[in-house]
Amino acid sequence: MAEETGLLVSLQDVLAIKSNFHNLEHQTVGIWYHGHQISDSPRPGSDLVDLAFTEMGSLSDLVFPTDLEVVEELPRGNRES
Repeated sequence: MAEETGLLVSLQDVLAIKSNFHNLEHQTVGIWYHGHQISDSPRPGSDLVDLAFTEMGSLSDLVFPTDLEVVEELPRGNRES
């Protein structure tokens, strides 16, 4: 998180571990964590043009298909925070 966004995050529990099959030539395994932000100075990393927060319901154009699966599996309260 720090490299991409400048944010320091304390990682907590593992939320999900999934195989990513959205690019069959570069299959990967993703690990998603629950975390708590411990700094509040977001800034784009050197390979980003911009950085912004978005509502959970507006992710479909921004994330990989497996990320959407993980969000849909979150308990309702976690999807809104």
